[in-house]
Amino acid sequence: VGCRFCQAGMVYRPLRELPADEIRAMTMRALAATGYEEASLNSLSIADLSCISGLIPKVMDDFQADRIGLSLPSLRVKGLKPELASELLRVKRTGFTIAPEAGSQRLREVINKGIVDEEEVFRAVAAAAEAGWTGLKMYFMCGLPTETQADLEELVRLSVEAQRLGRRKAPRGFALTVSVSSFVPKPHTPFQWAGQDRMEVLREKQQFLKARLRQAGVRFKWHDVKSSFLEAVFSRGGRETGPVIVEAERRGARLDGWTEHLDFDRWMAAFEACGVDPFPIANRNIGPDEPLPWDHISCGVTKKFLQREWRKALRAATTPDCHVAPCQACGAVCIPSWQEWHEHAEAERLEARRREAGKAGGNGTALPLVVLPAAPPAGRAAPGPAGAPEVAIGAESPQARTAERGAEAAPSVAAVQRIRFTFRKQGELRFLSHLEVFRTLARTRSPASPWPWGFRWAWRGRRSRRTWNCGRGWRWRTLWPGSTPPCPPSSPLRTPGRSRSRPRP
Repeated sequence: VGCRFCQAGMVYRPLRELPADEIRAMTMRALAATGYEEASLNSLSIADLSCISGLIPKVMDDFQADRIGLSLPSLRVKGLKPELASELLRVKRTGFTIAPEAGSQRLREVINKGIVDEEEVFRAVAAAAEAGWTGLKMYFMCGLPTETQADLEELVRLSVEAQRLGRRKAPRGFALTVSVSSFVPKPHTPFQWAGQDRMEVLREKQQFLKARLRQAGVRFKWHDVKSSFLEAVFSRGGRETGPVIVEAERRGARLDGWTEHLDFDRWMAAFEACGVDPFPIANRNIGPDEPLPWDHISCGVTKKFLQREWRKALRAATTPDCHVAPCQACGAVCIPSWQEWHEHAEAERLEARRREAGKAGGNGTALPLVVLPAAPPAGRAAPGPAGAPEVAIGAESPQARTAERGAEAAPSVAAVQRIRFTFRKQGELRFLSHLEVFRTLARTRSPASPWPWGFRWAWRGRRSRRTWNCGRGWRWRTLWPGSTPPCPPSSPLRTPGRSRSRPRP
């Protein structure tokens, strides 16, 4: 059924899945079009994807030659398994985040998180640490309905014990970061009737967590309560809040989603000018039978279902996930597509279990989840000089491999040749910083380009070196050395297009 505070989990129903081969194709198309060196598989709960155990190894096979990293959004605690953590380390380390959401088991049952006990959290931390991760982020919320001081104490205890476990299991040190955001009630969720804690209460909770966690050596991050308050006002408000946004814009509100640009007093002046009191909108508890400003909007999930879930939350009763339990009659139209997906997902999970049993030496038969052509994607290999074997693009050097994955057998590295070319930074491009310039130049060479790039024997296999620093605001003309496998003179080179900006005096 999902977490009771999550609007996306309610309004995006029914669940849909893309086939694994389509996901792989989408990632390669995006990388070819952008030149980025990291991709992320984004989903509300990527670990619940039925083909995830077979998809990640294949995606990492696609990415490894070009040293492209793969990251995942925050995972359910059950989703962080040892084999998944190990696969993501094949190229380079990216961030890992798990989301217990609440510190105590009672409060996790209130929000219907679905974690059986805190041992699942510790298993996830141990899996990441043993796989070689040196850090992990845990995401929580404060100010949830029915939250007490005891729940905050449990959050601190859980975090401290998780860090101690990670440091015991990690061979090269381990650092835990705890990120805590303030609860914001959202429409079309079971918690839409719950008022947000007052700002001064949220500040007190943040100060308590900050002092206790930092005392234990845990990194602590939090969200600004003023920003969360405004989010609650515009989430729960009706049409009376529309003129407030217009008035704030007239008063100069710009980019207020960023804390450094938020002028809270300007927003308060806009509320006053429009005759709107924002505090009851954000902080008042609403009766389940009261009319709501969004009652006329249908998102599939019925209000009757949300009321039932709200009453269950107040008594800390959970609702089982309809992936594995009978339909909970939420109102979303899931049939027949839901039945078809359920049958497909069960088949995928069965094959995954058989494969895991086969790896463990059991009687199961390892079956591939998705059968794809064995040929490498276009642009992943390039011919060398006449008579030379094919050269894998971006072959990893022994030094880089040792730095990333320890003392393992290093693959052979093809010979490379160095090239140098000049570029100019002028016109409006002079406002780019030094790092931004070279990121832009590096991304002009996408993985699908006919011009292959090699990797230097250096940290994380960098493709190029820079010469002089060209700071923001300066015009520049400089050399940019790079390296590439040997190519015949007729090989096409992909070069960045000229800037259309005009030079300024």
